[in-house]
Amino acid sequence: TDLKFATPTLDRLAADGIKLAQYYTQSSCTPARAALLSGFFASSVGMGMDSQGAFTIDSPYGLPLSYPLMPEILANIGYETHMVGKWNIGHFAEAHLPHRRGFESSLGYNGDEANYYSHVPCGMAPFSGWNASEWCDFMMATADRGIQVGDCHTGAYSTEIYAERLESIITAHDARGKPLFLYAAFQAIHAPADAPPPQDWAPEEEAMLATLDHVCRSGHRHTVARIVVTLDRAVRRVLGALEKHAFLNNTIIAFASDNGACPAEGGSNWPLRGNKFSNFEGGVRVPAFVWSALMPDKLRGTTFRGIFHAADWLPTFASAVGRAEIVSDTWRRANGLEALDGVDQWQALRSSAEESPVHARDEVLIHLNKWSMHLGGAELPFNFS
Repeated sequence: TDLKFATPTLDRLAADGIKLAQYYTQSSCTPARAALLSGFFASSVGMGMDSQGAFTIDSPYGLPLSYPLMPEILANIGYETHMVGKWNIGHFAEAHLPHRRGFESSLGYNGDEANYYSHVPCGMAPFSGWNASEWCDFMMATADRGIQVGDCHTGAYSTEIYAERLESIITAHDARGKPLFLYAAFQAIHAPADAPPPQDWAPEEEAMLATLDHVCRSGHRHTVARIVVTLDRAVRRVLGALEKHAFLNNTIIAFASDNGACPAEGGSNWPLRGNKFSNFEGGVRVPAFVWSALMPDKLRGTTFRGIFHAADWLPTFASAVGRAEIVSDTWRRANGLEALDGVDQWQALRSSAEESPVHARDEVLIHLNKWSMHLGGAELPFNFS
């Protein structure tokens, strides 16, 4: 509640859309993104083993190439696909980068943490510090030209870079051509929580910021508030571009956090217990909503109280665009693929205004590490829950 004036754009969309009261994700970045983009629980695709320091910038850890991702599946049915922001699900070989996994273009960084201005990653090994490596983890890449080396956008704030790039994609998009899929994985508000450039604040924002200097012992709450306000303004720019080019009335917008906040860095999960890297609800139950001008009036301002997991987005989007068959168990088996862990929530969401809404899930997997080790020549399996 202390940031109630920080997100007017997101608040307005959520209030006019469907809020997801029980939206579950994974407790940290990499597993959450793996689930969202693959349609599987992170452990099912070997990406459940993430902890502080586990996914470093030079780690040979990535979502296996045998699993087609959301952009690949959407591209196969005629979508133009682009992403901006944080990747974080594999980058030790070019085949694992977004422009080789279904995106026509990508602009952003590939690892876990990076400075918002210099875009220098957090070292080359666990706990090696910010000065261990001065190279830039930031790139532009396209499916037809590959990685474009040269411009690291040094000195430019990442949130503003991404908003500008999204605007340019929307502006260049041909409304008479393919439908468009945009994946916007903003860096904000991930550590190191670099404050945005100086900007003008509305009176209510000024008053809010003035109350936050001593809110938490870390002293970061004030900075987090400014980062969140800047993120909301970036979303407003993207909405403005969609409206200007007459795409807003035919667009579905889904918004969600990838994991719970870090109180030591100025975040808050109140009133939920726990934080990022924990499996209490404060680490895995996060804000989310769906908005579209295509929604009937009776769905506006409703709250869906069924369980929804990050892995559900892929089958839900497929259903929303009338192509549920492309992720069905029958289709996947026919193409030599495993059945998804994610479930189609489209009809469940559309029932949220009804007296007895449909609940597509009655359980969800919060965390499981599946991995094996070689000790003395013998493979020993370990399962953790």
